[in-house]
Amino acid sequence: MTNTNDHPMWNTASWNKTFKNSLFESKQTTNEVTTNENDETVVTVSVIGHHPDNIDVEVLHDKLHISASKRKNSSSLVEDIKLEYIFSENLDPKPVSATVELGILTIVFKRYEKKEKKSKKIKLNQ
Repeated sequence: MTNTNDHPMWNTASWNKTFKNSLFESKQTTNEVTTNENDETVVTVSVIGHHPDNIDVEVLHDKLHISASKRKNSSSLVEDIKLEYIFSENLDPKPVSATVELGILTIVFKRYEKKEKKSKKIKLNQ
């Protein structure tokens, strides 16, 4: 019978090297922006390891800011989050809802039909 540790599949050093190089060196927050069945814009961000009270979500002018800082004793899998999204012209900056469930932050925004901007002549006083 052969020792399973001699097989490349079971070699711990080989596994650690493979996983370290392919999975854990990437420190990017998983996020996406989609449209749901109600034609609302949905921003979804992985906030795994962050308590909802420590996640900051702010709309300032035409931008959505999301941030969360890693706590001292957090797992090495938890990372700081700092994201910024720029609103399109037909997006209402007041969210319909914002929830955190099972480490996923979901923010929903209503869309509205873009109205054509009309010019208006301004009469000057003399």
